[in-house]
Amino acid sequence: MSPTEDLTLNYSVTEESSAIQTEAPQGYDVLVISDTGASFDICDFEGAVIVTVDSGICPLLYWLTGDFGKETYWDYDSEEQLEWINPVAGTELGTYGDARVYHSLASEPGFTRRNDILEARSTDDADDIIVYKIEHEGKAWWWVHIGPHFGSYDEEVTETRVSEILCYTLDVLNFGSPDFPDPPAYSDPVSTSSVGSRNK
Repeated sequence: MSPTEDLTLNYSVTEESSAIQTEAPQGYDVLVISDTGASFDICDFEGAVIVTVDSGICPLLYWLTGDFGKETYWDYDSEEQLEWINPVAGTELGTYGDARVYHSLASEPGFTRRNDILEARSTDDADDIIVYKIEHEGKAWWWVHIGPHFGSYDEEVTETRVSEILCYTLDVLNFGSPDFPDPPAYSDPVSTSSVGSRNK
């Protein structure tokens, strides 16, 4: 995933595509981990927010729990229809087979599920998009997980949608009151998105 113009207009972004970076980036407020993962100890990150996109959840849980946690805390069993719970109510196109986080993770010490801020899911027992507050060995971060690649959308639309959700969430975590962005239009009438924002 590459940062969109929308994201770089609002935030100063540095992109590191190397999967063999061995030290946590310093001097940043937000760390975004995409499917390429992270070879460094994420617990060394000194910023406030960690974002995982799909398989980026793997290294995060490894460094926090000592285990990748697949089939324990998360899996790749997302479904195509994504239901928004917060901050909007409605549906949009998700995708099959992306990373979703089990609700049961919230019962683990140090993981506080903040579905009052952001929540979308394609199944009843897990979140495809969610915010957690993490506390670990005297450190604390906001964790934003965005699992879906948004179905049959092309790559540009997917990157834009992930960027919109990320910008919205960062604005909220910075005590802003942004409007939640409408989902992209999709031509398949069976999967047409319909989201009504409570912020408007």
